[in-house]
Amino acid sequence: VWLLVYCPAESPEAGMMFEVINNRGKPLSELDKVKNYLVYYAIKSAKNDLHEVVNQNWGIILKNLAKAHHLKNPDEQALLRAAVICYFGFTKEESSKIYESIKKRFPISSSDEGWKKLVEFVNFLGRASLYYECLLNQESEFRKKLNNQKIVNQIELIRSQAKYASIMPLFFAVMELRDELDTEDAVNILRMVEAVNFRVYMTRNGAKRTDSGQAWLFGLAHNFFSKNEKHIKEEEEEYEVKYKNTAGFVIGNLYDVVHRYCDDDKFKDGLVLKKSDKDDFYNWGALRYFLMNYEQNVNPKRSIKIENILKKR
Repeated sequence: VWLLVYCPAESPEAGMMFEVINNRGKPLSELDKVKNYLVYYAIKSAKNDLHEVVNQNWGIILKNLAKAHHLKNPDEQALLRAAVICYFGFTKEESSKIYESIKKRFPISSSDEGWKKLVEFVNFLGRASLYYECLLNQESEFRKKLNNQKIVNQIELIRSQAKYASIMPLFFAVMELRDELDTEDAVNILRMVEAVNFRVYMTRNGAKRTDSGQAWLFGLAHNFFSKNEKHIKEEEEEYEVKYKNTAGFVIGNLYDVVHRYCDDDKFKDGLVLKKSDKDDFYNWGALRYFLMNYEQNVNPKRSIKIENILKKR
């Protein structure tokens, strides 16, 4: 086998070469393709600031994925998808093809200031990777630095659910705005995020694939993150509800999600085993999480290790 090796003299040339051949050979992750499009965009548009920000943040992103023990392509995709939904407000369809969606939204031929938005996004993606690591790594140094045990405890409860796709953008938004929120507001939002994730996406009578409520949650995450006051005001007028603050707006919407997709009657019915059921609760993915909460409710003084909950059956 003969191999032809060509080493470009400068990194900009390497970025341009990559963008030309990135659809050949071994499949690349969306994170790889987005990074190299950003580098290519920076080179072609002569935006050194964007190039430097990409170089500064990508090592941080990969380091945080490694700390979270989630370095596979689906893990990178999960981080990137939640970040673009939270930051840009990408729809479910756009977020399923992130590389193409970013190229479409930020074409190199554009003469506007789109590159500044990309700089801001890359910086946010770096911080989002830290929130991702904070959620998935029990020994996270960032989690220890939060210096707020109530928030840390709530993060740990969400981690024990082991299913995060629908609520990850909202989790990123809460973590990004945590310093602007009252502590109780931040804890209450995270508590509702946990409840929505369990009741809507983990119970037997939760949302169906054809109408999962994800679009609603994704839109809520972006409006909260971007402080879309116009949208909040319009919703207040539509429902004739006056939220005390933005946190109240988020919590109110999460209650609506629960009511629409898994209200109390549906929730209770899903916990009853009927004669007509073809299976029991043994294969229910949320069984350990459910029993952990029950045990803590019965005996609040007992300390339960989340790691034992996450072990495979």
